[in-house]
Amino acid sequence: MVTSTSRLLRMPQVQAKVDLSKSQIYKLIEQGSFPKQIKVRQRVSAWLSGDIETWVEQRVLESTQEEQLGLPLQD
Repeated sequence: MVTSTSRLLRMPQVQAKVDLSKSQIYKLIEQGSFPKQIKVRQRVSAWLSGDIETWVEQRVLESTQEEQLGLPLQD
């Protein structure tokens, strides 16, 4: 059975969900600020959809908290 957390997303799908470029995503992964991809095959990587959804939810929560505190949003 495939659940939302076990569904695999390829790079174009991840980019569409988070509205970031491929290079931005890889930079965030290097910084430890974005979920790491998993190796599906030798030349195929993907992300768990649940990991991406959680990352987006965290960004929304952080943004909301910063707005409530009157803090400037960070890029």
